[in-house]
Amino acid sequence: MHNQGALCAPGVGGQAARWYRSHIGAPPQGRWMLMCLLVSIAISGSLGGPLAGTNFPFEPCIKTPGTSRFGVSFKNTSWDSRRRSTRVCLEFSVGPEEDCDAGALRCCQTGFNKFKFYPDPSCRRAITDIAYQTNSGRVIGVDSVYFENSGDRFIGKITTLAFTTANANGGVLCWSLVDPCPTLREFAHPATRDENLFEIALYDKKVDNYECCPLAAIQTFGTDAPPSPPPIPPSPPRGPARPPPIPRPSPPPPRSPPPPRRPPPSPRPSPPPRMSPSPRPLPPKPPPPPSPRPPAPSPLARPPPAGTRQPPPTRAPPSPRTPPPRSPPPRSPPASPPPRSPPPPTIWSQSPDGVLRPRPLSPAPQPSPLQSSAQVTQQSSTRQGLIEPVVSYTQDSRTYGIFISPEITFSDAAARCGRGGGFLATLLSAAEWSNLQSALGDSRLNMAPGDRLSVWIGVDPAAGSSTWLDGGAIRFWPMSSPSKQDGMCYTASCNFTAADDPTCSWDPLPCSSVAVQGFVCKTYTNVISYINAAPAQGKTYVYGTYAMYSGAAGNFCRRLGGYMAAYNSQEEFNMVISPFVNGNAPVPPSAINGYGRIVTWLGFGDQAATRWQDGSPVTFSRLDATGAPGCYVLNCPYGGTPGMCSWNLLQGCLRMCMFICELPGVHERGSGSTSLFT
Repeated sequence: MHNQGALCAPGVGGQAARWYRSHIGAPPQGRWMLMCLLVSIAISGSLGGPLAGTNFPFEPCIKTPGTSRFGVSFKNTSWDSRRRSTRVCLEFSVGPEEDCDAGALRCCQTGFNKFKFYPDPSCRRAITDIAYQTNSGRVIGVDSVYFENSGDRFIGKITTLAFTTANANGGVLCWSLVDPCPTLREFAHPATRDENLFEIALYDKKVDNYECCPLAAIQTFGTDAPPSPPPIPPSPPRGPARPPPIPRPSPPPPRSPPPPRRPPPSPRPSPPPRMSPSPRPLPPKPPPPPSPRPPAPSPLARPPPAGTRQPPPTRAPPSPRTPPPRSPPPRSPPASPPPRSPPPPTIWSQSPDGVLRPRPLSPAPQPSPLQSSAQVTQQSSTRQGLIEPVVSYTQDSRTYGIFISPEITFSDAAARCGRGGGFLATLLSAAEWSNLQSALGDSRLNMAPGDRLSVWIGVDPAAGSSTWLDGGAIRFWPMSSPSKQDGMCYTASCNFTAADDPTCSWDPLPCSSVAVQGFVCKTYTNVISYINAAPAQGKTYVYGTYAMYSGAAGNFCRRLGGYMAAYNSQEEFNMVISPFVNGNAPVPPSAINGYGRIVTWLGFGDQAATRWQDGSPVTFSRLDATGAPGCYVLNCPYGGTPGMCSWNLLQGCLRMCMFICELPGVHERGSGSTSLFT
């Protein structure tokens, strides 16, 4: 639901079902009322049950769907890693009166003065700094927060609010969450936490012995702190830190004592002592006897090329046994020094799973393994840096994510953002730039110490361009930054030498430069609904939330770094279309026509439908006809199967349809609704 919830609640199943059918073709301004119903369907599977199966708010108030004009969505959420605190802001909207039907009840005309929510009983001390603002007033602090009941019926409420249908549209309510529940997901009641939902209700004043209390279930996806990346950076240092335990060769010395014990028996028979070499061949079979010789070869094993030194050590051991100095040399080959020479070169290095493991290598390439292991660690850390941001925050319907991935190029960073349905960050105002600077300061906590941090942003490097990569015009440029240079890519760079007053600017770099520590992605969560990672195809498919004209959809896909989806086989077609028709990919009610079908653009690159927009030839198609005007669509039943889709040639191209983009590479975080990743 893209972190958006319409305020409503399920009523009688039959009523809700009739209401749903009557609003399938509702105009855009009326769609807000459908959102709550979709939440109900997705979670409880029934139109008659509570939003999350909890019976919240546990009292008989008026919460029938369609009886309220209020809607709610996240305005922004931000995580402060220094204070371990989340700032949550909700924005209210007011729908048109004609879309509300409360019968004889007053609920379509009333405002609300109480905000109730369903928290974890152990989190009553976590909410603080509450404030609200109407669309025509100043910011007002609120001290009145109360809690009622206990256990599964424990609820909280913020009172003395002054929202009406006239001033609530664009109004905001904010609060901060601190320990012991510093994130919205932790703050949510355990009964809804696993559903990633936070239930709320808006109450008016009781009149005529009843209250209106429209409900909403806000998704908590993306509101958690990002703790997982921090452990990644420390892992590389552990590799070099533990190699010192190379004292593996040391075990042989403890075994050296046994040989002296065997010389004593030799003195018993005076002649045999010189023949004692014969008993020595027997010890070579067990590791103890050859222990005296390993010490000498072990240093040689480290510099393997010095093979010439091997003869001297063989003569050295016989020297103490002067009587038969020549006999030992023949026995030295059978002795285990040769087999033991391989063990010394074993190198201890940190494996990708963080465990210190021996790596047996030939003596000659001994130095190279250390370098290769460092390279592997760096590559692993770089790949890890592409999985999820170390800091993310949301403003309006835009989510920003800061990825720490040292030495990544501009094109690779842009491709990673595209696979997530976003772009390298655009900064349209001084306020957006200020928010990013603050977040960059937080992201340094997940990095090795350093005075400077540079991350790629989405300035289009094309000559003569004055736009961002998403196509928007550049209307803001920091005064402290050098003028824009054609052909150069840009970073947001901050010098943190002066911790209290860091200086930040937009700095030009060659697009091939790797003198950066990461990049910033910006995702419009209301434009993209679903990410489908397909390792078998080596691609990622990005699903649009809204209908677009064919040209606009193709242009959007190209700006992400790909094209409209091409279907090269029955298997690929089934895999891509299934989420759309089976409901895994969220589909707005407005996209389902009166016949219960979804119409989606096909990405052919010519009127004859012989090639796809990515230039590849068409090897799979179900078209019955081709030709002018060259606009083709899929017509699929919602709730059906890919095999039930028809491929059609349109009579005209001036039509808005859903779209799917394909991009090279596999999304690092797998498949799922974009609300899971933002």
